Amino acid sequence: VIDKLAVPPLLKEKPSLYFTETSLTVPLDKLVFSKQETTETISNAKNRMWAASEGYLDKRVPITVADIGGGKYQVLDGNATSQAAILLDWNSIPVTELKGQELTDYLKLHDIKLK
Repeated sequence: VIDKLAVPPLLKEKPSLYFTETSLTVPLDKLVFSKQETTETISNAKNRMWAASEGYLDKRVPITVADIGGGKYQVLDGNATSQAAILLDWNSIPVTELKGQELTDYLKLHDIKLK
């Protein structure tokens, strides 16, 4: 379980401290995960978020998603980060949405099936 007290307060309110781009966001309750991450990987994501917010690590690109209809988006890359954001009480998260051939190529390369 993520220790919410160990997270800088601004990290909860300002994803721009961790992400390189924040112009396109999706509400966290609209995400469908490609996989459920372990407590350890979620904790590691939280630690990387803190380190980036403090300037110790580079910011990460937004999580990668695909529109799966019904207002839902499947997380293709960034499962641990988005699951950490849920535990940190964020409302939304920056995303990059893949479409068309770019999505088809990504799914094939990473052997991911849309839900």
